[in-house]
Formats: sequence, C-alpha cells, structure tokens
Amino acid sequence: GTAEVWGAILASTLTTVAVFLPILFVAQEAGQLFRDLALAISAAVALSLGVSVTVVPALAARLLGRAPPRPPRPARLARAAGRAAAALVRRPLLRLATIAGLTAAAVALAYGLAPPPEYLPTGNRNLVIAFLLPPPGMSLPAVERVAAGIERDLAPLWQGEGGRPPRVAHLFSVSSPSRIFLGLSARDPARVRELIPPVRARLRREPGMIAVVTQASLFGRVVGGGRSIDLALTGERLEPILAVAREAYGRLRRALPEAQVRPRPGLTLGEPELHLVPRRERLAEVGMSAADLAVAADALVDGVRAATVRLGGREVDIRLMAEPDAVRHTQEVAALPVRTPGGQVVPLGSLARVAFAPGPTEIHHLEGERVVTLEVRPPRTEPLAAAMATIEGQVLAPLRAAGRLGGAVRARLAGTADRLSTTFEVVKGNFALAVAITYLLMAALFGSFLYPVAILFSIPLAVAGGFLGLWLVSHLLAYQPLD
Repeated sequence: GTAEVWGAILASTLTTVAVFLPILFVAQEAGQLFRDLALAISAAVALSLGVSVTVVPALAARLLGRAPPRPPRPARLARAAGRAAAALVRRPLLRLATIAGLTAAAVALAYGLAPPPEYLPTGNRNLVIAFLLPPPGMSLPAVERVAAGIERDLAPLWQGEGGRPPRVAHLFSVSSPSRIFLGLSARDPARVRELIPPVRARLRREPGMIAVVTQASLFGRVVGGGRSIDLALTGERLEPILAVAREAYGRLRRALPEAQVRPRPGLTLGEPELHLVPRRERLAEVGMSAADLAVAADALVDGVRAATVRLGGREVDIRLMAEPDAVRHTQEVAALPVRTPGGQVVPLGSLARVAFAPGPTEIHHLEGERVVTLEVRPPRTEPLAAAMATIEGQVLAPLRAAGRLGGAVRARLAGTADRLSTTFEVVKGNFALAVAITYLLMAALFGSFLYPVAILFSIPLAVAGGFLGLWLVSHLLAYQPLD
C-alpha cells in the first residue's frame, strides 16, 4: 500500500514546499508578514509526509483489518466521465484540441476575472483617525473653537447604548494652527468602520477646510498611515510646484470623487517667511561665500552644531549660537553683526537683502528638492492598482500633455503605491521561480522531462478557479480584494 503511493505523496509534498519557499526571499513588508506563515506551512506539510507513510498505514491496518475491501461500484457520473476520457485518449487530434481549448479558456477566464492587486490588508483596528486642515493664517484659538464645536456635535455618538452608528468608547483631539487631529474608538470593535460616515459628514461642514477620515491600518508605519497613494510633486522652486499641485488636486477630485485627498503641506502660502538673498559682489569683497553667509545666519538665528564630544559615555553636541535675546523682532535681523574672515564686523543686511515673502506651513524635501505631496485614499471598494491607473490616465497624462510636468516640476507615485508596485514585481518573479523549482522536482521524481509539462498545464485552470472564487465572493458575499 504505502510503497504504491510513496512517490506521489513525496512529489506532492516537495512541490507544495517549493511553492512557499520563494516567499522566504521577499524582503518587502509582505515578505516580513508572510515569511513565518510560509515556514509554518512548509514545516507542517513536511511533517505530514512522515505521518502519512508511518502512522496512517499502521492505523488503517489496525482499524480496517487486512481483508481487502470490495471495490465500490462506480456511480453513473463517474462512468460517464470515464467513457468521455477514454474517447479523448483514443483520438490524438481531439486530445490536443481539448488541452489547447481548456488552457486557452482558463487563460482567458483568469485574464478577464483577475482583480487589480491590492497591498496588505488594512485589518480591523479599533481606531478611526481624522484630519482637518484649516486655511493658512488661522489662529490657534480659532482652531481650538472649531475643535470644541466638533466634539460638541459628536457628543451623541458616545451617549446612550447600541443604535446606529455604534457608540464611541474613547475620543481625543489635538489642535495646532496647521491641523486638527482626532481619534475615535468604538465600544463594539467589529463596528468601528461605521463611525467613518458620520465623522466625515461633520468635518466636511467646516468651510474652507480639508477633511480626511480613515480607519487606522494594522500595518501603517505612522498614525494615520496605511492604504494610500502619495502623488509627490518635486522641483527646485515651490511656486510652480504649488501651481501644478492645485491643478492636480482638482483633477483628483473629479477623477476619484469618493477618494479623500490630503495635501502635505497645504496648497496655499499663508505663513510669513524671511528670505536672505546674498549680495554676491559684497560677499566677494569681504572674502565670504553664500554657504558661509548661510552658516553665519543660522548661528545667529537658531544655532549650528560646531562639534560633538563624549561626556560621561554620552555624545553631546556643542552648538554655536547668539544670545537668546539677540533678535526679538524680525526687523532686527538685518542689523545682526557678522564677523568676516578679515576681522571686520558688518551688519547682515550689508551682505544679503532681507525680504519677507509668504511661505508654506511646513517645509518638505524629497531627495534634496522641494516637494508637495497629495495623499490619496481611495474608497475601500476600489483597489490601489485601479486607483493608480486612474491617477496615471486622468491626472498625470493630461498634465504631461499640457507641458505642466517633466520640466520644472516632476511627479512620482510613492507611499503604499510604490511599495505595491515593488512587491508585485517581486511576487511575479517568485511565482516564475516556484514554477521552475516545481518542474525540476517533478522531472527528477518521474524521471521524465515531458510528464511535468503535462502536469503544469493545470496551473492556468487553478488560477482561473481562484480568480473565479474571488469574483463570486466579491459579488455575492462581501468585497474581497487581491491582497
């Protein structure tokens, strides 16, 4: 008994292990998440091989006895299937046509039903995160009044029991001139997602503010991170970046009306900035460069690190800075004294033109360039890959065609979208590696290079069946992405 099926059991075990083996070499977040799962399945299947050839035969002999069982009478359906298979085997042309037809049908079905890929599942963490971005220049007391009004209007969510939406267990808020941050958890963790619509509706009632409400992801690196697409617009100067970002923001709202778009930083220049424009002729006269002037200005205003020393086993920075009360008003910056390499002391205003200009609430850089990021959170029922295709086709392509991108401003998709593209490419390579390993294993076990090819023709049928199952679950039960 065991000797007759030993080869088939060994082949099945080794091929199953070979399928999960490439996951061990995925270095992205998906590999870190599924590596333990791959090891557990491989170990369990390998151990089951020993059980199937030792424990199961002995237990079957003990319970069933040694009398050979009477062969069961084949059912009508089995007999019909046997006759059809025999007819196909007798005719080579019909056999080849059947193989080609089934393979082509499976490939077409898999291609037609293949859902767009999704990144890691968001999970069901009992935390809803909300951001409200006030307009530039809004004072902190005004922002705090808005936050207090939001908390007052959301009070019915934690008063009473049951009902719809679910009751809130905890709520906290943090206010600053640049944003209002709220966090909520539900008394019933399974219904936390139902808190998003009422909170979003309340936040969107604030005029001139941008609201983003989402469920916190289990795999987000920061609070509020997770399932999002970051459209990063980079360049040397901020003004053209903001102009393109405003146009891209409008196109995103039209292309993805159900998505939530959060600009980082804001799309308007509402904070005052102090610019120092070097007077290069004057700098050359005193023997200084623009970099020297920048270091001197930094030391006078904020302080610069001059050296690092070890004190008591700890590294301590030695900073060079002016007296704390050296500058009390922005008008005094031009009068700050600067010592030149020649020993002269001259006012800062003689070496640089001091100018005031509007600026962003935050300064962001990406690879040394100024950047404005539009964080796009698609609705839960739209896969990230589909949203990325929409952004590429309806937002970036028209901007490139109009000459708005590619020159002074460049665009790239980052964040979760970038990790999705990288992981998907790695998974495709690992799938090809798993197929190659499986073929070589079966060729060694069967002693033939042709038999494994016939077996591998079942892969398209299996893929089509898996995609068909996902399609049925998404359309009959609940939305299930390809994550």
